[in-house]
Amino acid sequence: NVATWTADEYAICYVVTVNGKPVAFPTEASYTGTEGEKVSVQSVNEYGALSDMSAEVTLAAATAINAVQGSNNAQGTNSGIYTIDGKKAADKAPRAIYIENGTKVAY
Repeated sequence: NVATWTADEYAICYVVTVNGKPVAFPTEASYTGTEGEKVSVQSVNEYGALSDMSAEVTLAAATAINAVQGSNNAQGTNSGIYTIDGKKAADKAPRAIYIENGTKVAY
């Protein structure tokens, strides 16, 4: 659900248009929205001039974790089952996606 674009070196911010209406003015080259939104972007320079509007894209659902980099805890191990937000899960974890020994797994 994230739209990203190549940063414009002269831009002080961007105008993000969702479903035909301007809704966000980020300074970073990304926008997090909702699945199904139609998003286009314009850059704004220091004089307030707008670039041409980008092509419209439709945000898709977030579907996967592409990479997980784990680090060892204080005991020198990275064992156990953890939720996506880093909390330790019970040994009998409910059905979901977890990080186990640095790898994404589904239970």
